[in-house]
Formats: sequence, C-alpha cells, structure tokens
Amino acid sequence: MSRHHLSEDRVRLVISNLVDLYCKLGSVSKVTKVLEELVGDEAKTLHINRIQTLLSGEVTRSVNTDTLESIELGLSRLPRNTDKGEEDVIRARILNAESLLAPISGFTDKENLSQVAKKAEVPYEIAASVLGAQEITPSHLAEKNERDKKPDWSYQDLAVSSCLQALEGSQKKRVGLIVPTGGGKTRIALRVGLEALDRTDREDPIVIWVTHRRFLERQARSDLQKLLNEGNKIPKDSAALLEGRIKFVMVSELEGILSEHSGSIELIIVDEGHHMAAPSYREIIETPSLRVLVVTATPIRTDGNDIHIDEIAYTTSYRNLINLGVLVEPSFLDPITLDWKDSETLQNLADYVIDQTESVFQKTLIVVSQKDYAEKLGELILDKLDGTFGHPLDAQDVCWVHGEASSNGSKPVDFLEQFRNKDRAVLVATNQLIAEGFDDPKVDSVVVTYPSKSIGHLMQVAGRALRQAPDKKNAYIVQCRESELSYHIEERWLYEDISDFLRPHLEDCKYRNITDLKRQIAQKLNDMNVEKNVQRRILSEIQHVNHGDSCSLLLTGMPYAGSSDNFSSYSKWGAILSTEKNRSQFTKVFNDFSDLYLMVKDHNKYLEKYMHCDTSRGSEWKSYIDMLSSMYAAHKELSNQGLTATNRNYIHGHGTSWLTYVTFRYFQDVPTDLETFLENSVNRYDVVNEYIKNSKSWHLVIKIQLPLGGTLAFLLDEAQAEWLNYQRNNLQKRLLSCRPEDSFASIASWRMTLKKVPLHALILERISDLLSDEPNQNLSMQLK
Repeated sequence: MSRHHLSEDRVRLVISNLVDLYCKLGSVSKVTKVLEELVGDEAKTLHINRIQTLLSGEVTRSVNTDTLESIELGLSRLPRNTDKGEEDVIRARILNAESLLAPISGFTDKENLSQVAKKAEVPYEIAASVLGAQEITPSHLAEKNERDKKPDWSYQDLAVSSCLQALEGSQKKRVGLIVPTGGGKTRIALRVGLEALDRTDREDPIVIWVTHRRFLERQARSDLQKLLNEGNKIPKDSAALLEGRIKFVMVSELEGILSEHSGSIELIIVDEGHHMAAPSYREIIETPSLRVLVVTATPIRTDGNDIHIDEIAYTTSYRNLINLGVLVEPSFLDPITLDWKDSETLQNLADYVIDQTESVFQKTLIVVSQKDYAEKLGELILDKLDGTFGHPLDAQDVCWVHGEASSNGSKPVDFLEQFRNKDRAVLVATNQLIAEGFDDPKVDSVVVTYPSKSIGHLMQVAGRALRQAPDKKNAYIVQCRESELSYHIEERWLYEDISDFLRPHLEDCKYRNITDLKRQIAQKLNDMNVEKNVQRRILSEIQHVNHGDSCSLLLTGMPYAGSSDNFSSYSKWGAILSTEKNRSQFTKVFNDFSDLYLMVKDHNKYLEKYMHCDTSRGSEWKSYIDMLSSMYAAHKELSNQGLTATNRNYIHGHGTSWLTYVTFRYFQDVPTDLETFLENSVNRYDVVNEYIKNSKSWHLVIKIQLPLGGTLAFLLDEAQAEWLNYQRNNLQKRLLSCRPEDSFASIASWRMTLKKVPLHALILERISDLLSDEPNQNLSMQLK
C-alpha cells in the first residue's frame, strides 16, 4: 500500500481542513470521533494516532492511502457550520503561550513553534496556523535555553541544610523531605545522614535506613557508594564514618534493630515514606525520642491516612526541577480510549505505539495494572511490528515483564537491567514492578493504560520519562484515562494544608527573621494591588507569627476586565494570612467550601458558621467573602464554564488564575550574629543575598556610617580582609607618630601612596571610622 508524506500538496490540504475542524472542536479525540461517524462503514477505521501524525508538523512522516482517503471522505461530509466553537479559546491559549516566550537566537522557527504548541497544549499544526508559520519570529521558552545547559543541582545543598536545620532545631522529630521522582531524594537523604554522623557527640552513633523492598535497599547502597567515590559535598572522613554507621534494613527487621541499638541511633531515614501509615512502621512512630527523616516523592495517600510528618523540611516541584535542567519538560498527548475487553481498542493502542515509536518515541514504557495485560499487550505490539516494513525496532526490542516472568525468560530484576542497556525499545510492565525504584533515564515516553484515584501513583509512573539523559530533548506522557497530572507537574504537593481541588497556584518563599517576613509580605501585597486597608490588617497580624514558624498568604483574584498583557500588573487581589492562630479556621473554611461549593447558594450564611460577620472595610470577614467568590470563579475556569481564560492568562491544566497560595518558611541561611550586625545597614538584604551565594568566600564584613544615620555594609574576601588589616595597622602607626591636628593630612598623604586598592572607594573615604579599636568592634565582624 502506497504512503503519502506530509509535505505533499494533497496531504497539506487535508491538514488545513483538520486544523479548522480542531479549532471548532478543541481536541484530536473529538475530531477523530466526528470523522468516524461521518465515514461510518464505508472506509477503514480511523485511528486517533493517524490524526495526531497529520497535525504533528513532522513532514518526514507519512500516512497510507486508506487512511488519507478515509479522512478526505469524512471531511467532505462535514456540514457547513459558521459556529466558531472553541476557536477563540484555542487562539487565546496559543497567543498567551507565545507572549510568555522570550526571543532567543540560535533556534529554528520550527523549534520555537514546537515550544509554543507544547506550552499551549495543542498540536504543532494548530499553533502554526494561528501564528502563521511564515511570520513567526524566533521565540522559545526560557526553559528550552535552560535545558541546553548543564543541570543545576545546587537545590540539593539547600535541601540538605534545610533538613539538618529542621532535625537539629525543632521539637518536632519527624521531618519530611519531598522531592519528585528524578530529583535525587536518595542522594539528598544520604548526605543528611553523613552530616548527622559528622556533627553528633555520641560515641557510637548509627543512622538506620529503612525501606520495604530489597531492590530499593540495593539502590540506596549503590547511591551511597557513588557519593563516596565522588567525594564532594560530603564530610571529609565519610569513609571512616561509614564503618558500620549506616545500616540498611528492611521494615520487617525494624523492631529488632531499634531494640539492639536503642541508645546509639542518631537518625532514622525512611525511604518511600508514604508507606509510614502502615502498621509495620509503628515502632518508629511510637518512639518519640527518635529523629526521623521521611523521604518521599508523593506524600498524599489516596486513603487519606497520616504518614506522620511533623514538619516539612524541604519540598520542591517538578516545574522547579525542569527549570533547573534536572528533568525534561513533558508533553501531555491526547488520551487514548482503551477497554481491555474490546479487542478493537487494544488493536488501536498497539497500532498507536508502533506508529509513535517509528519517529517520535525513542524508548517507551507502557504501564499496565495486571500481569496478563502485560503479556497480552506485549505480544499484540510484537505482532503489529512484524507486519510493519522499515520500522527502527526489531522483535528483540518489544518486550514485557511483571513480578513473576518476562518475555525472554529472565528474572524480572535481571530483565530490567537488560532493558536499561537498550537505546530504543518498548517495554510493557506492571505498575507494581516499576512504580517505585525503577530508574532508566533513556525512557522518554510513558503510556499509562489504567485509571487511578491516586495522583501520587500516576506521577511516580509518569515521572519515569522525565529524567535527563544524553541527547534527550523531549518527554511524552499518554494516558488512556485523562487525569490532571499537568497541574501537579507545575506545582509542588500541598501536604496537610489546603485542598488542591481548585488547583491554586503555589509559591514558596524563605524568611530569615520576622522583619524580613514582614518586608516580603508587604512587598507581595503591594505587587498584587491588594486594598490598603487589607494590607494594614495583614501586616498587623504578622505579630502572631513566632520566629521559626511557617505562615501562608492566600491571594484571591478579583474580576478583571483589562487586556491579558496587563493582567499581571493591573489585576487586583484580596488576601488572607494564615498563621498558627487562625490556621485551623482558615483551612476548614477553604477545604469545606472546596467540597460544597456547588451546594452553597449564600456565601454570607455559609461563612457565618465559622466566624462573626464584620462588614467594615478591610475586615477579615470581607476577605473571606472575596475568597469564596474567587473559589467559585476558579471552579468555573477549571471546568471551562467561564470566559475568563483569555484576559486572565489561564493555561488549561495548570494552576487557576484566581487563587495563589504563598508559603513562607523560616530558614536560617545566615548566622544570627551576622543578622544582628547588619540590622542598621540600609543594604542588608543585598549583603545577605551576596553572602548566601557563597558563604565560604567571605572573611570580613564592615560597615560605613551614613551622614543621616544607618550604615552601608561591605563583604570582604580573604585577600581584601588581609589588605585592609595590613593597611589599617600601617595607618595607625603613621597617625601615632604625628600630631593629632595633622591626622587628616596624614590620612590624605597615606592615600596618595596607594597604587592599587582592592576595596570600594567609600571604605577609603571613611577609613578613619575603622581606626579606633573600640568603634571598630561595632563596624567590623570576622566571618567564620
């Protein structure tokens, strides 16, 4: 059967008509369904993947004559309809995605257009049609530029120090480390364990690493050995520290280990900590004196059971790791219809896999829920491959595996190692086998064939495609039942906090002290155009935040009628501060309304159940009423019932444009004595930020007094500090040898002798402030 390349004029005409139909209907699946109904039994069955191929923009690909004729027949029978359908919404999404891109040279128009399509979550040809393929200027997401750089792993240093700080400084003994799949949570936890051993005063300390599966234990041991071999960012004597000090145990062995080493346990690290709700972990939970680091990628359980984390030490999101170049940004392809009892849908899935692996997917993982499904689908895909000419995969590259067997007879663990060695392949595997611990960075596409109420489980499975690998530029996620994974890719987990049902946009901030906290919140309120009366109320409520506590600011959107270009600058917001004092009330009002929003007809009556009515301007009551209105608007936006997506810059599948939840966590990233020293410095935040970038570079901090009060601070490295101390001593000797009334002339003469000065000119101008021993104690401080 002859095939037609996408570059042919006949095929281009079909693509143009498909684009028009897509813009009316809004998805490839709906386009396929309409064409199937119009064609009926007069032509071959239309597969959704064929439509996706035509709209992919890959002109090197092709379709066979039967497929092309079937689509042409369906298109010819379309009724004349002037209704624009979803066209305005789709156009707005594409234009908004393009506006968010930054011009970057060095990329082809096609690369840029592909990124616009990915951001807008539409096929390539749709974006090309809206923007005009000939007119588009080089635009590309900043993430693309970041991806081409080396991954930035510095967040792991922050994670380690945050965990150590939480474990050492809090009465809450069980702290959480929440890092998405592929973010290196095992490595972070091992570094925390080594540092804990290095810092302890115990004579015979041990760290216990607890897991529930043998292959996870082997993986942790392997990661530890890699850490030791690398030798960087771990204590100097780590090899000596490991002399029996880190014990890897199965949870079934936990009771005996805790009893044997009861007085020596420095830290317990629980791997895959979302299992902490199980009875087998009760020994840890019921021993309050133990310090525990709970490590997980998915802290929320479907059954709602508590995993016993007292405090989140560190959490990050897929989006942050994507921006840092640690993970590959995924494309969410249209969901596939699948029924295991319907042979036609199974045939369609197998056909889809063969087609996509021909030129799009490089290494594909298909995840199923049952063992017989793995074997059945694996054999079906192999049969399809046998009838395909010129496919890059051969029979050895299509395989299946589950907990008891594999397609080539190897043991499952050995088989997975063999699969890792392949550069291009298809593997059908059960979720129980690969959801936890499986690691193959070359996997670039995951097909999930089953529904699940557990977003956490789905994210672990989907995350298998996101790890970085050489020459890997794309990752694809396909679901046979659509779930809103894209929101959770963009945002971190909301653990033991407000509901994520309405998908609030999340921001995370660190504060160093209450003054810094107040400054950051005031800035945020001002940036979001919050009413002045509300700003004053919230700034007064900060007095209820104790040093070291976390607090949150919920920003609630107001109706906005301006253009999308001005939304971020001119939209107005309400605000509610959540502290230890009101957190229980706040979360109950928010979470209850998330469950009941469709049944609540009167917001005032609903709110009266929780708090006293106060309609005065800027009151907490009015802010809560604004919150309920914003929550209802968020529901309409997320369910496509509202018409606000265009001007509010909402992107389907991401956080709502009506709710932003900002969490402030305390983190002591500078010494307390430095904070105190800089209290009266007008540039203290700039100095602190500079110190944080590389604290080990700085040896001295000095202050210069300003004419109208306050000081200006400067950080000096080792060479600068030595130069200043040397010149200060010389200048003191010079001044002691002259008459007091000649001091200023002597200083001026001294300056004339200096040829190369490694300090800021202001320091030399006010050097007299640093000469007297007593004032100098208040104007300079040695840094450890």
